[in-house]
Amino acid sequence: MGKDINEKPFDDGTKLKLEIFQTCFKEWFPVLVHNHETREIFIADLLAGSGTDPDGLPGSPLLIIEEICRQKERCCKQLVTYNKIVNVYLNEIDEQKTKQLRHNVQQHLVSCKDKCGYTNCPIHVHYRSKDVDKIMRNNRFRNYMSDSHRAKFIILDQYGFKHVDEEVFKSLISYPKTDFIFFIASSFVRRFAKSEVVKKYFHSHKINFDEKRPKECHRIIVDYYKTLIPSDKDYFIHGFTIKKESNYWGLVFGTSHMYGMEKFLNTCWNIDKDSGESNCNINDDFPEDSLLRWNIESNKINQIKEDIEKGILNREIKNSVEGLSLTLHLGGLPRFFQETVKKLSEEGKIQIDPPSAKLSKGKVHRMEKYSIIVK
Repeated sequence: MGKDINEKPFDDGTKLKLEIFQTCFKEWFPVLVHNHETREIFIADLLAGSGTDPDGLPGSPLLIIEEICRQKERCCKQLVTYNKIVNVYLNEIDEQKTKQLRHNVQQHLVSCKDKCGYTNCPIHVHYRSKDVDKIMRNNRFRNYMSDSHRAKFIILDQYGFKHVDEEVFKSLISYPKTDFIFFIASSFVRRFAKSEVVKKYFHSHKINFDEKRPKECHRIIVDYYKTLIPSDKDYFIHGFTIKKESNYWGLVFGTSHMYGMEKFLNTCWNIDKDSGESNCNINDDFPEDSLLRWNIESNKINQIKEDIEKGILNREIKNSVEGLSLTLHLGGLPRFFQETVKKLSEEGKIQIDPPSAKLSKGKVHRMEKYSIIVK
């Protein structure tokens, strides 16, 4: 049996991971509740654990339930009015931990239902104790995930790295209306890259780690996953590195929607103002022992803006939609694109059509569409 992540109090790295999980789900859930094309919302935590650490701090399954209950006044009316349901699927292979999980979740649901004015709760929680690898490869599960009328949010909070191999990853990115986030022990993949146990799950000969830059190991693994995306498929992947003592772990988030990627990137950049991808100064934007920060743009922001400018001037980016897509693929915020367009326009290098389009710093779904003409 693998290491029990619920047996010790959550460390700071785990708390950060859970903060990102929760914030990501908090932004995701109401969007799908109010989407009229979605008739069912499916949320699956496939490695759920018991729900808490020994001190009672909630893990990912309880954070999901807490967030749903917290938003009940905002979302339950919409769910009931439009006859939508939310299916929460919590899987934990250890049956004793599943019992603890059920108990912990039910405590939250009882409190939520006592304060709710609806007799028919639209939230349904299901518990399973199955091997996650068998679930992911089960035809019934695959058919369920392939339904385009069902919005899906998948969490795989694995301790190691074996549960998201090439087959599973390609399945996840193929499902319609599916966002996913998984955790991976990146340092262990780097350390044992040449071992048979790693080669079983990764084409490690395609992963080139820089031994002088161990903190970039998760970024390199994220880049590996990106190579698994078919060339004709537009899909967004972003990673976040979490340093725990001398090791590096990480999150990988995936979505086919620009708006979904924007929301995840907002979460990451709110935590890491320099690169939006780590808790460990991954691009060396400031000395490790420095208490001072210069009020200048980081290496990552400068690089993203340079890539955007190059794409525009080379006429590879011809409109705002293409520009926003590139920016999100680079791991940047929409405002980085807008600021670059404004700069080039003021320098007289480009013009936008229509000229009345506002170069605001707004969100993806509120940004005006316009063409970019290089002079």
